[in-house]
Amino acid sequence: MSDIKNKIASLIETLTNELYNEYPDRPYPLASGNCGVFAASLSAVLTENNISHHFKIFSKRKRNAKTWASAKLLRVDGCHVVVCIDGTNFDCDVTPSDDDIKEWCREEYGCNIYTYHIHDMNIPSMIEYCSSETYPWIDADIFYNKIKNIFKTL
Repeated sequence: MSDIKNKIASLIETLTNELYNEYPDRPYPLASGNCGVFAASLSAVLTENNISHHFKIFSKRKRNAKTWASAKLLRVDGCHVVVCIDGTNFDCDVTPSDDDIKEWCREEYGCNIYTYHIHDMNIPSMIEYCSSETYPWIDADIFYNKIKNIFKTL
C-alpha cells in the first residue's frame, strides 16, 4: 500500500478510536448512517491536499446515477458510501474490497447490490444526498475538523 493509503488507513483508525470515546453508546461511528458524511469530509481534506480520489455508492436500486444530484433525484439509496483512491476503498473497515462491501450489504439488506462510481466533487451536493439517503447522526463539520487535524499529525 502506498504512503498516502497507509496515512489514510492510520487516520481512519485514529478517528474511529476518538469517536468511540466520544460516542460510547454508538458502536459504529463511521458507519450506521455516517458513511457518506465521513466520505464527504475525508474527500474535502484529500482535495485540499491534492490527492486524487472518487466515490462509490453501494445501492439496492439499479439506476443510472453519475452525480450526487442525479443519485438524489433517482432515489439511489446509499446502503454504503466509500472513498476510493487508486482502486482502494476507504471506510469504517479501513480498506474493504467491493466484494466484502457487497456481501455485507446483501446480508444487511437481503438483495442484490449495485455499485456506482461517482466522480462528482460537489461536496455540498454530496452532503445533501447523504442527509436524505444515509441518515447521518454526526455532522459533516465535526468529521471534517477531526479528519483535518488528524491528517496534519500523520
